[in-house]
Amino acid sequence: MPYAKPGKHEKLEHRGREFTLDKDESGNWQITDAAGTHYGWIEVITRHGADHDPVYNGYLVGHPTFSHFGSDWRGITGSLVNDFDGEHRFAE
Repeated sequence: MPYAKPGKHEKLEHRGREFTLDKDESGNWQITDAAGTHYGWIEVITRHGADHDPVYNGYLVGHPTFSHFGSDWRGITGSLVNDFDGEHRFAE
């Protein structure tokens, strides 16, 4: 299944909530919600992976190393949101 890379501004629904991916000056896509909460970002690590699709690393906000990688940027984004929610659910 070929995966196209995200555009400069993408809307994504995940678990009944809407998120936005905005490409910044460094070429990374920042993940936020309608309230402006920053969940993390994805970056392209290669434009042509094993299946000739772009490959991404996904970084959770506050973490210096990537936690997810692959060609499915939508899946990576959803995983980062889930991870963020899991970390912050007990901090409230």
